[in-house]
Amino acid sequence: MKTLKGKVVLVTGGASGIGLAAVQRFAAEGCKVAIADLNRRAAAEAAAALAREGVTARAYALDVRREASWVKVIAQIEKQLGPLHVVVNNAGIGSPVPLLQTTLEFWRKITAVNLDGVFLGTKHGVAALAKNGGGAIVNISSIRGVAGSPGSSAYCASKAGVRLLSKTAALECAAAKNRVRINCVLPGFVETPLVAKHVPPAGRRRNTRATPMSRFARPGEIADAIHFLSSPQSSFVTGTDLLVDGGYMA
Repeated sequence: MKTLKGKVVLVTGGASGIGLAAVQRFAAEGCKVAIADLNRRAAAEAAAALAREGVTARAYALDVRREASWVKVIAQIEKQLGPLHVVVNNAGIGSPVPLLQTTLEFWRKITAVNLDGVFLGTKHGVAALAKNGGGAIVNISSIRGVAGSPGSSAYCASKAGVRLLSKTAALECAAAKNRVRINCVLPGFVETPLVAKHVPPAGRRRNTRATPMSRFARPGEIADAIHFLSSPQSSFVTGTDLLVDGGYMA
């Protein structure tokens, strides 16, 4: 069976939550992992922990909103780890704010990370992967990119944008025959630091009741989906959405 062993994988927002779980999943298969995060210290700690286990891992300070940051980091990764094969655009932010209290500044803050960051990661990821013979890009959207939620207009809009950006980019790559596949993972409610910070106990109980499997996902369960869409086992999958939501959207 073909594997990703020895391949170079970049994960944004890789120092915690779903991103860190994805990093650990790729590391377990013997990949070389580039942990990119705005929090350089947390990324370095994660890379050091993996290095102690014999994993080739490096930390990179990446501001996904800045195109120059993307250009710099990808060049560093290719110099230090080798040609890129997988890019996971996972970095994201969000907090509940009702529409009428949403300022333009807040809107732009959310969309800059969640949508601009994925656009830049997809754009520069495709260029790098195509040059290296192909690979996979996995963008992290959300169930909130399909179904709205009161108080989350900026977040929902940004995650919906990620879905159609990914589909369009996937079609362009297929037409170009550059062997780059692009897909989305749409998590439901996940046990992450972001959820712990922004979802109060009442909201947690409500979301658990609304999920047919009656619990939140573990980050590792989302990481398994990310790994699948990155691997040779999904070689005929591109432009698709993979819901990992415990049946919520059903």
